[in-house]
Amino acid sequence: MSGPDVGRTYARMLRVSALALLLEAALALVVVLVADSTEAPDPAEDTVSPFAVVLVPILGVFGVVVALAVSAMVVLPAIGAGESLARRSGGRPAWWQLGLAAAVGLLAAPLGGWRGWAVTAAAAAGAILLARHARRGFFVSLLLWGTLAVLSVGTLGGIALYTGVIEPYERPRPTAQALVGTWTDGRDARLTLAADGRATAAGITYGEWDGSREASKDCGGQGTWRLKSHPDGWADEVEVTLPDCPWSTWAVGGTDAALALGQNLGDEGDDPYVLRRLPAPTR
Repeated sequence: MSGPDVGRTYARMLRVSALALLLEAALALVVVLVADSTEAPDPAEDTVSPFAVVLVPILGVFGVVVALAVSAMVVLPAIGAGESLARRSGGRPAWWQLGLAAAVGLLAAPLGGWRGWAVTAAAAAGAILLARHARRGFFVSLLLWGTLAVLSVGTLGGIALYTGVIEPYERPRPTAQALVGTWTDGRDARLTLAADGRATAAGITYGEWDGSREASKDCGGQGTWRLKSHPDGWADEVEVTLPDCPWSTWAVGGTDAALALGQNLGDEGDDPYVLRRLPAPTR
């Protein structure tokens, strides 16, 4: 009587490959979150969407399906093709498999350029090199060590942000005087905030906004403005009151060196509309 099969099987390689891709995606997500915490978002952008919690399990299931599909259609065929090429042409199978992973990365090059190629090739190479060693018990070991690696990177990133080794983004807290000047959307809109509290606007967009002013409306006129500070962590706001404009509140964002005013437009309030200050005229 033969003992249990402890060698490599298609099912084991499929499971290990899918797990490797999911761990790579989780690791990439942690790195992106840490890096993103150092970048200035759009001024009116919500830090956390209320739909994020609902989407997590849905995206998890979708991710598993995609990982299994990529494993079956890309990773496992690359493993087999690399071993076949090694038998016919000589050389180590791993080198052939890495070459095939680089070729797979070319599929992402039209969309992501060389960065897309590098990320895709690295992800494919990792899954290939791990799945080719899929024996009994390998899946559990990869799950434990991979999860530990993801948690370790996340913990180190959190510590680096907390201690200031990596400087996190902090919303600017400007004075009213720092906001005085003329602001523009980069086109023909102008919003001028005067030191005495007067505001003058021309061509400011409201309603729909798709980046080209199509289906949008403009407003302007003269009115008043004031700075509304929020020391509780929310973005400071500039309240602009103009008779002919339906909007009034602009969130303050950007950085201390490059301030920005923004609000979300559109039916769903998810279209960022940002104003940036024009340089002061030289005398």
